[in-house]
Amino acid sequence: NFLKAKNPRVAVWLIDPPGSMLASFVKTGKLAASPGGTSVMEGIGIARLTANFAAAKVDDAVVGVEQEAVDMAYWLAKHEG
Repeated sequence: NFLKAKNPRVAVWLIDPPGSMLASFVKTGKLAASPGGTSVMEGIGIARLTANFAAAKVDDAVVGVEQEAVDMAYWLAKHEG
């Protein structure tokens, strides 16, 4: 919400791991697991929507490839600290 308040043209996207329910919530307003089963990524819990996420202004969501997220985390740690 902070970024959108500073610049309304900012687009906020959620990249959700397979099996998570948040991408479904962003797209449909309902919690439903995406195909793909379990994830090694840390999440907020099964079928749970936190107050801060419910209040977030997320424009769209995609289900991402988990290995890409892991690779990016290592890249960011190495190059950005």
